[in-house]
Amino acid sequence: MENSLKIPLLRAMGHIYEASKGCQLKEEIWNDLHDSLKVIITYFGVNRMQAFLIAHIFAHNYNQTVTSISRITDYLECNPMRLLEYSNDLYKLADLGIIRREPSRRRDSQSLSNEELYLNPKIEEAVLKDLPMPKPKPIKADCFIDLLERIMGMENDLSDGKVTVSSFMNSLLDLLNKNTHFPILHEMDKKEMTVIDAYVFLRLVWEVLNGFNTLEVESVIRDIFARQSSKRIKYLQSFLTGSNLLQKMGFVKLRQSRFLNEAEIELDDTATEILTGMGLHLEQKKEKRKDLLSPASIPTKNLFFNPREAQELKMLQSMLLDRNFKRLQSRLKNKNLPQGLTVLFYGHPGTGKTESVLQMARRSGREIHKVDISQTKSMWFGESEKIIKKVFTQYRELVKNSKRTPILLFNEADAIISRRKDTSTSNVAQTENAIQNIILEELENFEGIFMATTNLVSNMDSAFERRFLFKVEFDKPIPQVKAKIWNSKLTSLTKKQCVELATAFDFTGGQIDNIVRKCETHHVLYGSECDLEVIRSFCLNESWSQNHSTGIGFKRKPDNQGNAA
Repeated sequence: MENSLKIPLLRAMGHIYEASKGCQLKEEIWNDLHDSLKVIITYFGVNRMQAFLIAHIFAHNYNQTVTSISRITDYLECNPMRLLEYSNDLYKLADLGIIRREPSRRRDSQSLSNEELYLNPKIEEAVLKDLPMPKPKPIKADCFIDLLERIMGMENDLSDGKVTVSSFMNSLLDLLNKNTHFPILHEMDKKEMTVIDAYVFLRLVWEVLNGFNTLEVESVIRDIFARQSSKRIKYLQSFLTGSNLLQKMGFVKLRQSRFLNEAEIELDDTATEILTGMGLHLEQKKEKRKDLLSPASIPTKNLFFNPREAQELKMLQSMLLDRNFKRLQSRLKNKNLPQGLTVLFYGHPGTGKTESVLQMARRSGREIHKVDISQTKSMWFGESEKIIKKVFTQYRELVKNSKRTPILLFNEADAIISRRKDTSTSNVAQTENAIQNIILEELENFEGIFMATTNLVSNMDSAFERRFLFKVEFDKPIPQVKAKIWNSKLTSLTKKQCVELATAFDFTGGQIDNIVRKCETHHVLYGSECDLEVIRSFCLNESWSQNHSTGIGFKRKPDNQGNAA
């Protein structure tokens, strides 16, 4: 307690606040406050008047009272002009980052005397936690990256609610005005760029320096326009229409965007040239695509199949080896045949169709371009066709830039390979048929590796049958295979117990995975492995839907013998 900074500081500020009430700033007050002012001067590194102002601002803030020069004047009962003589001390405290100044919330009071004054939250926190005075950063920065880092810190304070939007914007404006010695800020200042445009641009620069190509505008301005939806929409629209000053200056360009809240911007040539001239290294990392799966990221998984599926999959796996695939393409080309490898995996859910594709990709070292079928059905009529065309265009570009031909995977493709509908029924049917026609056309002369999975094949359009070179049906595993799956998933079981479970329950590998997950949950909750009876109870629960399924449609009334009449 003897080395405490907190107690002397709080007592000093409390004494100054109490003793100066109604003092009219007469000269003798400084003698009365000498010792207390010295404590604050030592901690903050300021002069006498600055220490006096800090004490009053801290006390008012602690009482949750809005502080201003005018309010302090009223408290001191002095001539308003008397305190304004020390306005330079107020500016200095703001420049040092000890206090922040915000415009008055009263519309009729925009003068300096009515500016709202607040102690920097970090400094207030340091005082209350008995920590040394945080070293203030000079408002003029020597390094552009340090300046960006400071702006990001201010942004964090805004997001955390530590500062208001008004305070953030004013602090940012002060920072920008004091750092026009940086060429990029000098150009922005010449064009009288708004603070919000400057903020969005500098945020984009920060993202690029951290390895990202683009910036989603909506995510950056959300806090700025938190209660101003119309202004937020208008600002986003300025990018979509190309009317934003950042675009006109050649600082940013818009990435193609279908929806307003998805608008993304990237650096344009003019800004890149200026930033590079400032010594910034702007080489961008390869953008990570969400639809692209690298073979190294696919975890190893042992799969067990019935003899027929295992044999067919083994052949396909061998065909995906680079030397074999290249030989196949060469032979097909010599015979003027399509050079692509097109494969359809169909059958019961949970039998390992998708996982088989993943494991084949991992073993052959091939990337997977995975297509989410739901994304191809856009809410905008006509957009779906553009999206599906873009899928194949992107895939061809990927093939050109890859050492090994990647796999184009249409997972759960039931909806797009089913029989075509009567176009007179609806616009949706017309769109779905258009998508199918595009895929059929693309597969006609496909030169890569195309794989599709589906749970339904009985409704497949006949035109797709000849487009798939290989069609592999996935049946439910036979008891011997199921026993192997049980044994691989739950090593605590004996082989005999695995056979018992495989015989008793007609499960797919996916259903067995569900049981395993329940066993892991049991272990977390109770700290012990599941015994056979617990596993059986999980199995009975898993098979409940099979035992209690109700057919769709009308049933014929059974006769007296229980047979359907």
